[in-house]
Amino acid sequence: MARSKEAPRLSLAFTGIEPRHFDAYEPSKWTSGRFNLERMRAREQVEALAGVVAHALGRSFGLLLTQDHPTLFNRKSVEAQWALFGRPEAARRLAKPLMEREKSIAELLEDPLLTHGEAWLAIRVDFEGVEVGFQCHGHAHLDRKNAARRVAAEPERFLEILAALPHSLGVAEGADAIRAAWQDDVSGPEWLTLGQRFSRADAIAAGAGLAETVAQLVVALAPVHAFVTWSPENDTVGGVAWLAEEGQRALAASTAVAAEPARVAERPPTAPADRAALSWSYRPDWAATPARPEVEPTRGPSSRVRERAAELSNEQSGWSYSGPVRMAPEAPRSEPTFRDDRGPPRFERPRHPGTHDRGPPGDARGAPPQDRRDEAPRDRRAEPGRPDGRERRGNEPPRGGPPRQGSPQERPRGDRPRDHQSRDDRPRDHQPRDERRRDDRPRDDRPRDGGAPRRPEPKVETWIDTPGEPKVKDHVRVGAGLFAGRIGQVIELTSKGNFKVVVGDFTVEVPQAGAVRVVTS
Repeated sequence: MARSKEAPRLSLAFTGIEPRHFDAYEPSKWTSGRFNLERMRAREQVEALAGVVAHALGRSFGLLLTQDHPTLFNRKSVEAQWALFGRPEAARRLAKPLMEREKSIAELLEDPLLTHGEAWLAIRVDFEGVEVGFQCHGHAHLDRKNAARRVAAEPERFLEILAALPHSLGVAEGADAIRAAWQDDVSGPEWLTLGQRFSRADAIAAGAGLAETVAQLVVALAPVHAFVTWSPENDTVGGVAWLAEEGQRALAASTAVAAEPARVAERPPTAPADRAALSWSYRPDWAATPARPEVEPTRGPSSRVRERAAELSNEQSGWSYSGPVRMAPEAPRSEPTFRDDRGPPRFERPRHPGTHDRGPPGDARGAPPQDRRDEAPRDRRAEPGRPDGRERRGNEPPRGGPPRQGSPQERPRGDRPRDHQSRDDRPRDHQPRDERRRDDRPRDDRPRDGGAPRRPEPKVETWIDTPGEPKVKDHVRVGAGLFAGRIGQVIELTSKGNFKVVVGDFTVEVPQAGAVRVVTS
């Protein structure tokens, strides 16, 4: 709501109203909140101007400023900035019941504007200029009725007040018309106005001097406000009597409640020995207040799950689950390949098929024996007459014949010369394929019998049915359903009377009739 203060203390001095202050109230900006900052800056200057006027009026008036952003209290439209001088706060609280009595419920709901509630001495800044004067809307029923009856009862006094106004207001020639308009008790959206309007150009040209001109006009119009507005001293509508009657009714009601005699509560007849003790009551007319039924607060699914998890955690702290455990699967292990011609068993490496990867005749590959001698190079073909089909290398004598003269095979071992050329200094890549494979194969430390190390077989538990009704923590055999014949452990008895059983990695609900208590042998 609008801000109210009796004696404003403003930190800003009035420096004049600039074009940007008027532009803040352009019609296209009335309902938009994007221009709140512009309207706040304009409101600061209007507040500074109102401070100068309030200093000239004194403490007999209260100051209210309208809001600078769209809200429900200005129908979400800021058309102008108002500085309103009216009743002090204490006088407004006194007149508020009368204002509400005169208004209908529809007006209270449909017209919440602060400027329509009562008569004001107002300063209004809008897009087109500045207006200063007395303002009274048709929905200010209390002040409108009081003004009409006061002007009709004392027209000469009202004309004297109008004649004392400054000539700039221009009311000297139309005083009789103003009196005739104000003495009609008409309720509606019409305004009773009396003041002066400054154009936009004139207000900008006046600069800081506009404050002195506005203050003189407001001080001059103060007698008009005091003559027509309602107050306990200016009551032409019977408001004081009505407030007195309301006060008397409220006082009588409170007095009746306080003066109501205390009554002794009636009690049922008792035994003669107890009547003397119950002849007086410490708290007469006392009755116990009926206790309200306790309503369990609504809990969501998450809270119920957390509570149940906490209960299970507390229950499991004293015992551990000892039901069947499913072993984790292990990766298959490859078996060794036996090769009798290459020493101990080793793991066979996968090789791409090629000309050097064909096995002997009749091996597991099933390849038919082929004679590859014609495919070898001409210089490495077997000599005719060799039984093994291999060519002769170096000084190697023909198999089955005597060694040649001067060959190493002919001389004794101790007489052989140190011939460095006899060593195989070829690079590793040029060594025979069988030797290279034997060196490159990973070492296998497994048993020489060719089998994998035996793992201890898991213990197999034997479950025997036993008589008796199963309970929580007992092992049971599921009698029906998807897990029929499986062994599980009871962890909970549900509200429906069923067992909640843990079977492996699953939790199932089993009727009591479908669970048989078992023990391990």
